[in-house]
Amino acid sequence: MALAALFPKDAHSRFDQVTIMLEDSPASPDLRAALFRILAGTPGMKLAGDARDSEGRAGVAVEITQKSWVRMGEGAGDDLTLHTQDRCIIAPDTGLLLETTHKTLGRATPADRCTWLEVGPAERVE
Repeated sequence: MALAALFPKDAHSRFDQVTIMLEDSPASPDLRAALFRILAGTPGMKLAGDARDSEGRAGVAVEITQKSWVRMGEGAGDDLTLHTQDRCIIAPDTGLLLETTHKTLGRATPADRCTWLEVGPAERVE
């Protein structure tokens, strides 16, 4: 796919760039579907299947898990290794991004969650 070649090969960087495009652009449903296929077809991504966002809306989830290192101090062995998971839930009928989460595995609550209730151009600003 020619579009996929425009994104970084690194799975996590690709995930970040594609989700930013899904969050912020007025992309057509066809482009959104293509971006979702790029995510689903990237090595390291996991198509997690049917999911619900925090508002209970149905979608399809794609996620990536990676190791993250946190520097805890100056001494050797002070670093902490965490496994984190980034996930996005996409509405299959429109390709709209419903929600993204970032969490540390083993913890029930995500460290970060963004839920989109409405996306589109503003007709006016008050």
